[in-house]
Amino acid sequence: MPVVSFNERVNAPIARIFGTMTDIPNASQFMSGIESVEMLSEGAVGVGTRWKETRAMLGKQSTEEMWITEFNENENYVVEAESCGAKYRTEFKFKSVDNYTTDVEMKMVVQPITLAAKLMSPISYFMKGAIIKAIKKDLDDARIVCQNQYADDTKSSVRQRKS
Repeated sequence: MPVVSFNERVNAPIARIFGTMTDIPNASQFMSGIESVEMLSEGAVGVGTRWKETRAMLGKQSTEEMWITEFNENENYVVEAESCGAKYRTEFKFKSVDNYTTDVEMKMVVQPITLAAKLMSPISYFMKGAIIKAIKKDLDDARIVCQNQYADDTKSSVRQRKS
């Protein structure tokens, strides 16, 4: 499979969008593409965090075990998984444009590791669009959460000024 990547500009401060995107235990509550998350590790999200994520992809329900192999708060994180004879590595990078805007870059590399996966590689080109669509939808859902939080913050500060 070719490298799957995209860049998006999000109208949210870097800490807010990074925090939302790495809120794995609650992801199914605000990311419409994720049906459920089962945490397999305890503690704060970071390197070593493991979970099972269930989502519908290409009309079928799929559950995959994932783990974080790199985590630099407000900069980047890397999620890895192995499934169907392939190794998946997805990196999210965050760059602050200004106090209210963040550029988010996603890059997924899929490496077939079994003969069957290598033979199926040409077919995986057809999945590229579905993968980008699913991850962009996750980012759009996170963007909505951030915008709602910003609206709540604004309302809160207005109330404080009136007092």
